[in-house]
Amino acid sequence: MAKKHNRRKIPAKSRRLSNTNYLMGSSADTSTDSPNNTPNLNSSYNIKHHNFHHSSNPIHVRRGDSLKYAILNDDILEEGAMLSSSEGYDASSNNSSANSQSLMAEDQPLDEFIQNSLSQGNYSSIHYQDSVFSEISDSILLLQDREHHNSLKWYRRPSIFMVSVLVFSYCFSLGIAMSSDLDLIMKAVCYLVNGEVNNCSTPSVQQMNANLQKYNNFIGSFIKILVSVKMGKLSDIYGRKPMFLITFTLSCLSKFMCVFILTPRYFTFNRVILANIVDSFGGSIFVLLSIANSYVCDVVHERERLPALSKVTGAFFLGLSLGPLTSSFLGSTFNIPSIHFVGASAALFFMSIIFVIWCIPESRGEKLRDKSRRFSIRSRRELESSPSWTYKLGLSGVIDSFESLKILWITRPRQFSTNENNSEYEMNPSQDPSSLQKLEIDLPARVNGILLLAIDLFFVICSAGSSLPIALYMIYKFNLSQSQLGLFVGVISGSRAIVLSVLNPWVQHNLLNFFSHDPFNVDFIDITTIGVAILSEIVASLLCSISPTLWILCFYFILTSLSAVGSPVIHSALLKYNPNPSKNGEFFGALALIKNIVNLVAPWFFLTVYSFGIGIAKPEIIFYIILGSFSIAGLLLGNIRVKN
Repeated sequence: MAKKHNRRKIPAKSRRLSNTNYLMGSSADTSTDSPNNTPNLNSSYNIKHHNFHHSSNPIHVRRGDSLKYAILNDDILEEGAMLSSSEGYDASSNNSSANSQSLMAEDQPLDEFIQNSLSQGNYSSIHYQDSVFSEISDSILLLQDREHHNSLKWYRRPSIFMVSVLVFSYCFSLGIAMSSDLDLIMKAVCYLVNGEVNNCSTPSVQQMNANLQKYNNFIGSFIKILVSVKMGKLSDIYGRKPMFLITFTLSCLSKFMCVFILTPRYFTFNRVILANIVDSFGGSIFVLLSIANSYVCDVVHERERLPALSKVTGAFFLGLSLGPLTSSFLGSTFNIPSIHFVGASAALFFMSIIFVIWCIPESRGEKLRDKSRRFSIRSRRELESSPSWTYKLGLSGVIDSFESLKILWITRPRQFSTNENNSEYEMNPSQDPSSLQKLEIDLPARVNGILLLAIDLFFVICSAGSSLPIALYMIYKFNLSQSQLGLFVGVISGSRAIVLSVLNPWVQHNLLNFFSHDPFNVDFIDITTIGVAILSEIVASLLCSISPTLWILCFYFILTSLSAVGSPVIHSALLKYNPNPSKNGEFFGALALIKNIVNLVAPWFFLTVYSFGIGIAKPEIIFYIILGSFSIAGLLLGNIRVKN
């Protein structure tokens, strides 16, 4: 008796799909049917109800059905068969057209065709993330989404202004309660130790407060490390807007908890750490900035990317400067209690959530989101089919976060071609798939990428690690009050915002009049801008180490504001080597992961060095560390290769 085949029906929702745009997320959309070798992006066909028969054979479907089956089930072998086909695929054809007959007869089984195609293409295994066709499709879809954005009305169009306002609102909401949080925690610890809020400068109170801050920072940073890349991946799959909502919602919830926790009646160490954990699961400020940078890459072309990234980073510093300045001014003028600023921060976060829901449009196109979602499902299938020991132990999520750092490892080939708009690079469409594994890696690009990451690491280490020791140094050396210190912080962040939002775009625009812009490699403009940022840090730290006076320290802060352009330029340069435009969220998530790791380690290192300097009566030793770090960064910059 013949064995009865299992039958599986396509869900009704999938049968209602009638547009071939859903195929754009698959590698099959890269076939060229037009004379100018451009894919047919806007054609459609009807998806009818089909039953797919499964047997002991690897795949037992008909070829006409396989094109639809790739949309719904995204089978790896099917996609490889379609990619290996030499006849191409016209999405405008349907089952009754003559074109579908020219591909293969509808009644001809696909089993033998797939196996022959795979053997002729020398596919030992098909890896979606390494597919050249995937790269071409990503670039095309990204350009198509940008053109679609331009056709929308201004209030529905994703723009740099909207995401800059969003970043500013988050940083302002966070900054307005920054000093109040520290003040309330100090008073609560004092009440816990002494039973009153007087005499809070005793060693026991200071030590207990330092321990709380240490554990709070360590636990929060560790969670952010695990969340950083995961949020970036999810933004590629579900869009940037849902990730914005998650970050704002958890930060809002954390501040509402602090309104009660930071009162002597409800204060405990565990509750303070719990509120910080809630905020950390949203990724907090670094993850928000990485998603905002991904939003920028979705909206602007490569030539406009650096000024756009600078504006977003400028909004970041502007919010961090105006927030503390506003709370300091209102608190000293109207004698507003500190707890009210925490409540105001929670209210501002809530208003920002409403702003995200109603005013922020999604920047990532539906086809790119569908494609990333199918890739995620496929990766999970492969992991479940051959589980590793980390998967069996339940550690795959943790390991996967660190594996995403591989996206920063440059893998582009030495030979590539540009698309029609000359804004994204992609592989040669006429390249034989069988030769994909024989392509020569662009080693100079890989070396440049490693050097740029190392330079950015020095920027992050010095900025994240030295801020608190420098603040303690100013209090120790010049007896600055809390309001004076808050004024310094506001002026520093404000000057960085001006440099990034006003000065840097103007300088970049004028440099383009004298030097050419290379969209695929580090160019002279990038090297010059990074060099100025490094030089400003070297000169400022050298002056502070030689003559540590208050005026020299003020000059230090003004001069180091020029270094704020360093990280945006480095990130823009690294994106030139990124071969996966559809993974910009994961790319910036990997950068946020590095920042959170540094934020976990660097403050401990600089505080240890500062404590050692206090012991030998040389507290300015931290400036020696900064000077040495940026001197090494300057040497690394000199080894970057710039193509003519």
